[in-house]
Amino acid sequence: MIRDELKTKTYFDKEMQSILYWREEDRTTIKEKTYKDEYAKGAVSTGAYEFSLKKIFIMYSKGDEFEVIKESYLEVIEDYFIAFQNNGLYYDMFNPKYQLAKLIQTLSLAVLCEIEGEALEKFLQVAKTAPKLKIVQHFLNYCGAGEEVEEEHKNERGFKHLNIMFETSNEEILKKKLMNKYLKSWYNSDHRVMLKETHDRNETYCGYWAFEVAAFVKIRGLDDSSFRDNVYYPKDMIILDKI
Repeated sequence: MIRDELKTKTYFDKEMQSILYWREEDRTTIKEKTYKDEYAKGAVSTGAYEFSLKKIFIMYSKGDEFEVIKESYLEVIEDYFIAFQNNGLYYDMFNPKYQLAKLIQTLSLAVLCEIEGEALEKFLQVAKTAPKLKIVQHFLNYCGAGEEVEEEHKNERGFKHLNIMFETSNEEILKKKLMNKYLKSWYNSDHRVMLKETHDRNETYCGYWAFEVAAFVKIRGLDDSSFRDNVYYPKDMIILDKI
């Protein structure tokens, strides 16, 4: 059953076809090395990664099962790794808030999909080169990176309350309704500026999903009953024993 409330399954099926087409175009260019220069090589590699990530959003939005999404996430890691080899880590310091949001999406999905083995090794090889931001380290530590958590940086202020929750007990989080407050302000955060109103613009809309919230719930085993019906909370991505 479709999970998104703003678009139809027909819409998402059409967008999926478009995304798969352009991703294969980028992958073919990479494989056949038909890019014009090093800049184009990096841009095409980044494009394939972004299309793979958008595919995950669309799959969740249109109602695909968790196991199918989890399998597709392995493609994100592969494209992420290739983009890293060709272009370094995709993190644009000229647009740090938007790029950090994408990085956190990728990290959160790694947590939710419980990647392991060679896929995990490839993922960590790339992700461990990310800027040493506090929110990044919290997720990397769960994946086994074992990095020391840094002081909070100005570029991650949109994740300030999530950082606070990582250092707060579950009881206090629920008592003070911290996650409810985070979700309430999620859409209007500066980190979502490139995402806002895409459902009304003439570009690909994939869904508004706070995957980092689901990842946090999984990491902490947090009772999500008080915010489970929030429109941005991807509750069907969490596979764990009920508290």
